[in-house]
Amino acid sequence: MANIDILNIPIQKINKKQFLGLIISKIKKNEKLQIVTINPEMLVLAQKEKKFKKILKQTFNIPDGVGILWAGYFLSKAKQDKNLLGLFKKLFWFKISLILIPFWRKKFKVFEKLSGSDIFWDIMELAHKKSLRVFLLGAEKGIAKIVASKVKNKFLNLRIVGAMSGSAKEQDDKKMQKIINSKKPHIIFVAYGAPKQEYWIARNLSYFDQSAVVVGVGGTFDFIAGKVKRAPKILQNLGLEWFWRLILEPKKRLKRIFNAIVVFPIKVLQSLF
Repeated sequence: MANIDILNIPIQKINKKQFLGLIISKIKKNEKLQIVTINPEMLVLAQKEKKFKKILKQTFNIPDGVGILWAGYFLSKAKQDKNLLGLFKKLFWFKISLILIPFWRKKFKVFEKLSGSDIFWDIMELAHKKSLRVFLLGAEKGIAKIVASKVKNKFLNLRIVGAMSGSAKEQDDKKMQKIINSKKPHIIFVAYGAPKQEYWIARNLSYFDQSAVVVGVGGTFDFIAGKVKRAPKILQNLGLEWFWRLILEPKKRLKRIFNAIVVFPIKVLQSLF
C-alpha cells in the first residue's frame, strides 16, 4: 500500500473503503494492527521524542487533520523539481498551498482525510454488520460507558464487550491485558490522547490473545459523550476545526495549535532541503 513520508514518518494513501477492507483482512488473517490517526502536532512531537518517532515508523498512520492533507499536497508538488528553478517553485507552492488550506477538499487530493472522530462511526458500522466484538478504553471515568450506550442506540446488535477508562500506566499493563483478553475483542478503541495512547498500544498489542485492530482516537469519546462539543460542520469542511478548539480551550490548546499551524509547515519546508 502506497504512502508518503512527512518528516520521516510514513502516512498511508488510502481511502475509507480500502481502510475498512484492511481491518476485515487483518481480523480474518488473525493479525494485529496498530492504527494511528496522525495530525501535525504528533509529527512535530515525534521530531523531539525519538521513542515516539520509532513507534510511528512502525504503525499504520492515516491522515487526521487538514495540516496532513496540506503537507501531502505540498510535498508532492515541491519534490517534482530538484534544480535551482525548483527551489523557487518549492517556495511558490509553499505560499500558494498555505493559502488554499480553507479549500482543501477541492485541492488537496493526495490524501483522503480519515479523522478519528469520523472513522470511529465507520468502524462501528462495520463491526455491527460483521458481528465483531468491540472494546472501548480510555477517557475519564464513566465516559466510555456513555459512549457505549450512545453507540448501542444507533447499532442495536453491536457487540460492545467492554467499556472502561482503565489505566495508561505501564505498571497496570498486565492487569489491563487480563481484562481485555477475557473479552476477546476484535477491535479496541483507545482514547488516552496522543502520545499516551500510542505508547500504551505499542506496549500491549503483542500481548493480546487473538487478532486485534487497535485504534488511537484521542478526544473522540469526549465528543460523542457530549463532554466536548465538536466544531460546526462548516468549520470542519474548511479545515478550521483547530480554531474552534482554540476558542473552547485557549490555555490548553494554544501551544499545540502553534505547533500545528506555525512550527509544522516550517519543518515540512525545511525537510525539502
